[in-house]
Amino acid sequence: MKKVLIIEDNVMMRLFLSNYLGNSYEVTAVESPQQAQGFIGRAEEFSLVLSDYYAPASEEHIALKRVQTAMAWQGVPMVILTDEHKSEQRIAAFQFGAQDCVSKPFNPLELSLRLKSIVIKNDIKAVYRPVA
Repeated sequence: MKKVLIIEDNVMMRLFLSNYLGNSYEVTAVESPQQAQGFIGRAEEFSLVLSDYYAPASEEHIALKRVQTAMAWQGVPMVILTDEHKSEQRIAAFQFGAQDCVSKPFNPLELSLRLKSIVIKNDIKAVYRPVA
């Protein structure tokens, strides 16, 4: 079963995502990017990182960038959940390095399908990576 790392500070949202995505993935959920840094050495275990949006220049944003960079080196994609339906946050998420961005509130089925699509595409890329 594929593993997903969820980074979400809101307890109710974290529980909802863990339960909902737990039907399709093995889920590890943490409260902050700082806690997620503990999983950097085990990046290869994860198929995807799903994170809440953190304001640029905040401590959380800096810690999340460390997580994103380490995961990206292992080929692990990241999806960001934004707090508002504003294009500025979505643009910032893509500039940050996210493969996709979903605004809250979201349709759980749509989120699930987006994550599945990203995981499948990432698996296909992993199979066809050139060996140098």
